[in-house]
Amino acid sequence: MAAFLFLLLALAVLSLALAGELEIIVTNEVECEDSEKSKAGDHLFMHYTGSIDESSETGEHGKVFDSSLTRGQPFDFPLGAGRVIQGWDQGLLDMCPGDKRTLIIPPELGYGAQGAGGTIPGGATLKFEVECLKIGDASDRPAEPNIFAEIDADSSGDITYEEMETWFKESRGEADVPEGLWEQEDKNFDKVITWEEFSGPKGTAPPGEEEL
Repeated sequence: MAAFLFLLLALAVLSLALAGELEIIVTNEVECEDSEKSKAGDHLFMHYTGSIDESSETGEHGKVFDSSLTRGQPFDFPLGAGRVIQGWDQGLLDMCPGDKRTLIIPPELGYGAQGAGGTIPGGATLKFEVECLKIGDASDRPAEPNIFAEIDADSSGDITYEEMETWFKESRGEADVPEGLWEQEDKNFDKVITWEEFSGPKGTAPPGEEEL
């Protein structure tokens, strides 16, 4: 009996050790000097496609929830600054320009138990297919348009659903707001999106504070 209980305990400890581990699968590897590989503080320019992994306990397996390829615009951010999920900050280290990886990210290193709006359910394991296009610094980043200000037609400092709907109709020719986008952005579900909540291009400060 003691041996059996010990085995159960060992299995439990092993399960805990394996939980929450990031899996990195290299799909294309380019040679470069160690000094040229991505590190914390670098500004990365990436293409990516994110979907619900087949191993996920929640969500629709294989469903794509976001892709920079669809938009035709790379995503750029400072690595290791907490601007992206932990699975990215950890999984994109030591890459060369041209490298491609698949990241299998457990919820603990993704969006956790709360998920992300209506597109990523709580507890979801994510799969990101990523490509490192360029490694630079913030000065390499092109000037960012202020989409928040464009949508906030009355300059009130927050965005209503009606304002977002109008912007998509007039600027993108789309009849409706893309499915799940409003729920993803209205993080506290108060029916308006503040500058802090908005995850798209929004300049460097809230409306009225740009020059402070």
